[in-house]
Amino acid sequence: MRKTFLPGGAVFALAWGCSSTVTVLESASSAGGAASVSQSASVASTGTGNGAAGPVTSTTVSVGTGGMGGMPACVPTTGPTLEAAELYLGDSDWSGQKSNDAWQLFGRNVDGKSFDKNNTIGHCKLHAGAPASVAYDAPNGVDNSFGRHFIPLLESVSWQSPAANAKTFVQNGFTVLLELAGLGNASDKSPLIAAYYVGSKNINPLPKFDGSDCLRLDSYAGVPAALFTSATIVGNHFNSLTPVTLKFPLHQSDPYLWQPFYLTIHQATISVVLSADHQSGKLGIVSGVLDREQFIEAYRQLQGGVSKGLCSGSAWDATAEQLRQFADVMVDGTQDANKECNGISIGIGFTMVASGLGQTGPYGGPPTPCQ
Repeated sequence: MRKTFLPGGAVFALAWGCSSTVTVLESASSAGGAASVSQSASVASTGTGNGAAGPVTSTTVSVGTGGMGGMPACVPTTGPTLEAAELYLGDSDWSGQKSNDAWQLFGRNVDGKSFDKNNTIGHCKLHAGAPASVAYDAPNGVDNSFGRHFIPLLESVSWQSPAANAKTFVQNGFTVLLELAGLGNASDKSPLIAAYYVGSKNINPLPKFDGSDCLRLDSYAGVPAALFTSATIVGNHFNSLTPVTLKFPLHQSDPYLWQPFYLTIHQATISVVLSADHQSGKLGIVSGVLDREQFIEAYRQLQGGVSKGLCSGSAWDATAEQLRQFADVMVDGTQDANKECNGISIGIGFTMVASGLGQTGPYGGPPTPCQ
């Protein structure tokens, strides 16, 4: 079963606005200082209803810093904050039932096209040795080669399922969060500015996922890792709309190594269905494209954390070639029949519960055992 508590401690903070510009911020705050970021935008404030209450010229998010002591105090926010609590990687449906077709539920039509065995005209060239089926989409053109091909591969080489690894990781506070700044009780709001954070290790105490958590953030995420500035909430359904680049953490598959496996998702969008009180979310999906070679290098470093002998050699070369065969789109989310596919489509499902933003904790960056 791949229904699991989310790995990697990412925090989604949503504060939506009307600007079409998206700013991605990954700078770290210094120890003991306060990290803050201001995103200028012309935002229509709607208060608790749907009527306009006047323009807001900027949105500011501030996050404090701290050490590895107890659960840090929550940083004041201007709206609901949610943490991802369960993760769906593609081998089970929303009810947790194992299914070979579950990956189809969690992607999106990244390239705006629909390919099947009867039509692959205009598709980018598959890597040598890739089966023709890599080009075939799920119904409605949904793309998710990561869930369809990589997750089964990961499961075949792991000592336990990726779902179990992810559950262990998120239970220790490695997850993602969203802050819905300025949302109030409105079921509809457009535009909205949203901030996205990545969490750190939280083990003293462990997260409770009961609304009382103030999750510590990785220091590089002391300011939002990304801002969405043209999102919408319609009927309590949040959609980020404008694609950005996101860091998304997954857990190291080796039981003795507590290190996250960071995915860089390009052309990323987020959607989630919120409860009426905005204290939880279901049917959440983050989707986009992995840069093929960037992903392969990240996976090489992950394997090197288990044994440096896995950093190179014939076994690794074979693995890298297999990963290249999963590429099904261009990294910019388009198709080009004259070029080899250099992107791997991805979709991950999640649920969310109420949380708070804590202080920033130490962050050493992704491990790089393979030099």
